[in-house]
Amino acid sequence: MRKSYKKVISSILVLGFVVGGLAGCTTNEPLYNANQLADAKSAAYLKGQASVVIPPKTICPTVTDPVCEVCPEAPAEDTLITEDVEAAQCEVDKSTAAGGYFLEDLQIGVETECTTLTDKQIDLIDGEVRFDNEDIDVEEYAIVCPIVGANLEEFKGQTHLQFPENGFVYGVAFGSELNTDEITEDKSLKFSFLGEKYEAIKWTEDKIRLLKSVEETLSVGGSIEVGRIKVTVGSIGDGGISVTVGQTTGLINLDETRELEDIEVQVTRILDTDTPGKDQVTIRAGTDIFEEIRNGAEYEDDERFSYVFGDNYLELTLNTELMYVDDGDESALAEGESLSLPNKHITVTYLGTTIEDEQDIEIDYYTKKGEEHIRVQSNLVEGREDYNKVYIKGNVIYDHNLDEIATGSIAIEDTEVSIVLEDENLIIGDIVISRELDKIEVDDEDISGFEETYITPYGAGIDNPEKATDGDNRRDREINIRMPEEQLTGELIITTK
Repeated sequence: MRKSYKKVISSILVLGFVVGGLAGCTTNEPLYNANQLADAKSAAYLKGQASVVIPPKTICPTVTDPVCEVCPEAPAEDTLITEDVEAAQCEVDKSTAAGGYFLEDLQIGVETECTTLTDKQIDLIDGEVRFDNEDIDVEEYAIVCPIVGANLEEFKGQTHLQFPENGFVYGVAFGSELNTDEITEDKSLKFSFLGEKYEAIKWTEDKIRLLKSVEETLSVGGSIEVGRIKVTVGSIGDGGISVTVGQTTGLINLDETRELEDIEVQVTRILDTDTPGKDQVTIRAGTDIFEEIRNGAEYEDDERFSYVFGDNYLELTLNTELMYVDDGDESALAEGESLSLPNKHITVTYLGTTIEDEQDIEIDYYTKKGEEHIRVQSNLVEGREDYNKVYIKGNVIYDHNLDEIATGSIAIEDTEVSIVLEDENLIIGDIVISRELDKIEVDDEDISGFEETYITPYGAGIDNPEKATDGDNRRDREINIRMPEEQLTGELIITTK
């Protein structure tokens, strides 16, 4: 879980006053103190920024002034923090903020709209590739459709980040001027995909053929490397080209492909000169010379993703749902866990829900002056009076002396929620509790049989509803709720490699 920063707006406003309103130094109440600085940096982090806007050092006049002479070095509690504010540019956690995109305000249990990311949000390509002597626009993008899920038994009272099928997509899109029918081995399309170099030599509606090898023109004794393995040309003659891979040597003819020590080598051209020892040969070498991508086929190194492509785009899309918890890699994400594209090109990390102060609410039956009342123990407010315990009978709310204090409802302190009385129920935010305390509903769903902590869309936690509503006698039942002061929402960060 992470701290909610919605309450630091006033601190951020202070920053604006510092920048625009200072005419000189002062030792009065600091306009920008250490706590406000920390809040400003935290707010910048939430926005995916690598720095915060700070007042320039020239806030101290250049004229001789005994107060301003000590301004930059003065203790934080005595004056404006000049040095610390300037240092804030470097202190934001760049491992997550810089180059990342922070997505917040995800409501619990609600399918939100998908978010599309381009180079404007994270470090992706927006540029051009060269094809057939023309510059073709190319753009990387990602689409995420996460759900902050709760209330599965295996979640054990915690929220998880879920992804439906096709809920995580990565792709490259080319300008409409690209005609993929014109792609051939002699007129290939070179582009970046998943941070790696791709070269397409054929592109149809159901298949893309890629050249995956290293290609170079070499003289006798010349070599190239595939990974850490050296491929060396030994001789060039009429009987073939002598090629050594590691400790293995073989002869390869023009347009022939041979595999030597798990490396495929192909001879594509021989340049015959009249000068002895000056002949050259063009070879391709790689673990695979070619690779074919079929529409809908699984990505070899991560079968959770499949290729999808059309005339002007190539995508990897999540081909399974990550909605539950299992022992494999197809699980919903707990707080702190991540889902990455192959090659870790883009990573989504679930940061949990915001943290708010909570009010504990305990509801049971209690006999007071010979009569049974519903007893509510919490921090409650009616008018200007505070109560930590009230008693309910019918539509009337009483204090501990059974003096009437309210009818119909009473507010829960520091929250946006009240306890509202109906003929048969108590309503607390999005929670409906029967007056017999034998049934709890959330959004018209009976959750009385749930055995873990139930988290409502608002973020309230109801301890083990099954146990709370159990018992033949209503005096045996006790319902415990933790009500956040503000609605809880999920947060995640999306980063690139």
